[in-house]
Amino acid sequence: MTLHIHTPLIESRPLSQAAGCAVWLKLDALQPCGSFKLRGVGHACEVHHARGARHFVSSSGGNAGLAVAYAGRKLGVPVTVVVPETTTARAKELLHQEDAKVVVHGSSWQEANALAQTLVGPDDAFIHPFDDPLLWAGHASLVDEVAATGYKPDAERQALCDVLNRHSDNLSVAARVLGVSRPTFYRLLHKHQIR
Repeated sequence: MTLHIHTPLIESRPLSQAAGCAVWLKLDALQPCGSFKLRGVGHACEVHHARGARHFVSSSGGNAGLAVAYAGRKLGVPVTVVVPETTTARAKELLHQEDAKVVVHGSSWQEANALAQTLVGPDDAFIHPFDDPLLWAGHASLVDEVAATGYKPDAERQALCDVLNRHSDNLSVAARVLGVSRPTFYRLLHKHQIR
């Protein structure tokens, strides 16, 4: 069972026209908790739950904490999220709506995280908000979904667009960033019909 949903991949005409190349958007704001974080966090929570975790602890007043709270509620596992004092009232309200216990501690995420680490008991799992291979494996589902659509980004064209977006005022610099001569750079622009 995965906790995330498959989300649409759409081309944005306004962004594509502004960038001079196709810009595709993966609409992960449609995830039940509002962010792509559910992909990685949900995967980590499912793995820890299967290994016997009976309580999840996390340290994020943002999307990661909300994803842990959502995953815990869906899996029937209690969740404690430690947030810094700077966390908005709205973020704390959303955590409470997912039945998470919210602990406010410290003036920064680092201080909240330090306390969260001390709350982890023997039957608990600490769900890191960003630094865990389980998260990365779960986030990879986004790439799998894009690949399943058959869309294959043109890496050469994308590199040109990226460099042009940063150096549109000086094409000589753009050519040097790409490591090609100016004539080669212009041939690439022509090949990909980038103006």
